Amino acid sequence: MLYVVLPSLHLGRSLARTIALLAAPGLAGQAPTFQLTFPATVRRPFVASTVFTNRFQDWRIAAGQLECTEGSATRPMRVAHLLTISAGPRTGTLTARATVGALEPGPWHADACAGFLLGIGGDHVDPRASALVHHRPAPDGGFVVGVDAGGLVVFRDFETWAGRANGWSVAGALEEGEAKVLPTVARRGVGFADGPPRPVTLSVTIAPHGDEYDVSARAHDDAGVLSEATLRLPSSAVSGNVALLSHRGARQADTGFWFRDVSFGGTKLEQHAERAFGPILGVLYTLSHDTLKLTAQMAPLGDDDAVQAELQLAGDDGYVTVATATLVQPGNIFPFRVDGAHEHGIGSREVGYRVVYRGKDTGDDDTTAIYDGVVRREPRDADTVVVAALSCVKHFTGRLQWNGDGLWFPHADLAAHVAAHDPDLLAFLGDQIYEGDLTEAQRRPAAAAELDYQDKWARWIWSFRELTRTRPTVCLTDDHDVYHGNLWGAGGVAAKRQDDGGYTMPPRFVNMVQATQTSHLPDPVDPAPAAQGIGVYFTRLDYAGVSFALLEDRKFKSSPTVAVPDGQCRNGWFQADGFDPRTQADVPGAELLGARQLAFLDRWATDFRGGTWAKVALSQTVFVNVATAPAKARTDASLPQLPIPAPGEYPSGEEPAADADSNGWPPSARNAALRALRRGLAVHVAGDQHLASLVRYGVDDFDDAGFAFCTPAMANAWPRRWFPPQPGAARRADAPRYTGRYLDGFGNHMTVHAVANPVRTGRQPAALHDRVPGYGIVRLRRTARTVTFECWPRAVDPSAAGAAQYEGWPVTVPLTDNGPHAAAWLPTLLVAGTAEPVVQVIDPQDGGVVYTLRAPSPRFRPWVARVAPHTVRIGDPDRDRWRELRDVAPGDGEIAVDLR
Repeated sequence: MLYVVLPSLHLGRSLARTIALLAAPGLAGQAPTFQLTFPATVRRPFVASTVFTNRFQDWRIAAGQLECTEGSATRPMRVAHLLTISAGPRTGTLTARATVGALEPGPWHADACAGFLLGIGGDHVDPRASALVHHRPAPDGGFVVGVDAGGLVVFRDFETWAGRANGWSVAGALEEGEAKVLPTVARRGVGFADGPPRPVTLSVTIAPHGDEYDVSARAHDDAGVLSEATLRLPSSAVSGNVALLSHRGARQADTGFWFRDVSFGGTKLEQHAERAFGPILGVLYTLSHDTLKLTAQMAPLGDDDAVQAELQLAGDDGYVTVATATLVQPGNIFPFRVDGAHEHGIGSREVGYRVVYRGKDTGDDDTTAIYDGVVRREPRDADTVVVAALSCVKHFTGRLQWNGDGLWFPHADLAAHVAAHDPDLLAFLGDQIYEGDLTEAQRRPAAAAELDYQDKWARWIWSFRELTRTRPTVCLTDDHDVYHGNLWGAGGVAAKRQDDGGYTMPPRFVNMVQATQTSHLPDPVDPAPAAQGIGVYFTRLDYAGVSFALLEDRKFKSSPTVAVPDGQCRNGWFQADGFDPRTQADVPGAELLGARQLAFLDRWATDFRGGTWAKVALSQTVFVNVATAPAKARTDASLPQLPIPAPGEYPSGEEPAADADSNGWPPSARNAALRALRRGLAVHVAGDQHLASLVRYGVDDFDDAGFAFCTPAMANAWPRRWFPPQPGAARRADAPRYTGRYLDGFGNHMTVHAVANPVRTGRQPAALHDRVPGYGIVRLRRTARTVTFECWPRAVDPSAAGAAQYEGWPVTVPLTDNGPHAAAWLPTLLVAGTAEPVVQVIDPQDGGVVYTLRAPSPRFRPWVARVAPHTVRIGDPDRDRWRELRDVAPGDGEIAVDLR
């Protein structure tokens, strides 16, 4: 009899019980209940709705088989998860079978193997999280059953980190005394150096043995059995997700393995049709000015796939096609547009929709994919409009762990808590993806980079698609979305390095990112592209009486390194000895929003047509730097390592930061933007900083501009903080010492009303919750003309009794507090002919608009920021009826205005 030594194996956590290596019994002959076959005519990265691959660029279907196209030692353990089946917890049998072979001719490395990854996660783990397991180990990460370079069956642990440079997670030798020699039958003379001479079929049967399971595997080719072996495991080890695995080993290779004739069966097999993902991954939509725009995100399709899709709306007699779209590449999106949406009942009532795609899936015949959802009724008559504001979502930090300090995807708790508020509009404000999150950023070649982004974007969609399929959604791109650590877009020019100003990724890549995230937004108000042909998307969205300005506050921003050479700026931090950002960083010509966006803001701030009664500006980050760092710090690199304080503890030795990644720089350009916003009493809501804060802006003095709400990060690894050394001026007696009036690191005026600083919460995982993750809720109330800012911890169920927000929230302020100071009051206006007149105050000294608003009633008393006569315009912009009053002096009394 021939013998081989089983490759070394260490079993961790759920696999930690003693194992037995037994001679393999005959494999059970059971009909498969799940089969995966591939048509010879299809070639594309997307495999099937039943399969999720890690990563998109590492797998394809071609020539009637599933192929792993990545074989490098730096990216080991490529895994294709079978989404719609699993090994259930009940007692029973499981069979698996696949034929495998190497795409690349030549010898296999001794460490290589191909086969199955089984028992991943389980009922206690979200199956979407289990589907991310590939080259990193995880508790309940499963075990490998494969065939190696010599045609021998191998078992390997996928739970224990081995610490090897190439990330291969199988640990070293068995514990002392456990190494055994495994009998094998009919082993032919194929050596480790040569690899199996022809395709190998791997068959596995998992069957109960008392309260344990025997995992029996056989490798054979056309000539007969190569090897067979049995491993005994505890019952908990064999339940969970199932997958295919390709690992070329430590030797560098261009490609991995191919798979054909994949099947699973047995009484332990569970079917989960609801877990399918693709080819339509999700949708984003907006409704504004009677136009519905909806973008359907597809999985990566092939050159020969269908390129048309339909948008259908539900009617009395079934679904009716109202729009068709052609596939946009790169990005794999279908952008739909329906003008005259009210003719279909959109806006006035809830309308069901579905996206229909007729194309080739994984069978020989054409198949139809359908993704459905609801266009919500526009709440134009509601007294309160609710906006959920979210930003910055990392999926992973550290090692892969369930409910530990590693994997936070798929954020089901967060999505459920946001849904509990039943928001009317979702606003995702940037950093929907992080380029190095879970898998490193692949920036070239171009085709792989595009798939790399789509792989990361797909995870965001998987997390939040149940929210976006039924609610209008704003999505704005930020620096990490376009693969930057920080971005100073400089009008769209090309950059070799981040600090040069401009984009380091090609314009085709940037446009792809913007198309996937923003093509459903209303048309840009000034569509001329930026440099290199990079598109723009800044625009307005009018919904439920609220007008939103959607801004791009990165694209036109100057690089501080270029604009302020004397400061020797690196990554937004000034390095030059003796350089004072408060007095020296504000240089002529430095841009923030750029001339085009400023012109748009000036128009938007004074335009109250369409019944607009409130204005909100949405952008990537706030126009001030609410952050401290250790004294004399010239970088923020130390922030993730700073101790997180206990409740009530106040760290010392910190000073206001001057980080030009914030929009506190450049100050003059920042002030120009704030003057435009206050002309419309606009609230500003943004993200990016990872530190929730509520401030009132100051331009020339404290509190002479509007409020800015920076939302907390949904999940982050970079916790900023606000621990200024001195208590703020003019704060309430009972308010935290870090609130009140301050100058930020660039000398900008700000009044801090609330901050959610990092704090030891006692919640696990601490690496998530101590960095104060969460989201914002903005409630705009029409009758009261107020705005309420809410800041919710991620872990808190808002529907639970006693649910509490972060300290300092909620805060409610009048919408009029987003305008300039009231230095004096004009006589009261008594307006006839309209219930809510639009009032505009103009300073005759410079002819500039001081502010414009829609009054809540026909009786309204305007204020002015300078004690002097002003011009007042009163009107109904939707009927174009206006009256102008000149030289209205401050004082008491009433003025009648007739708009009839």
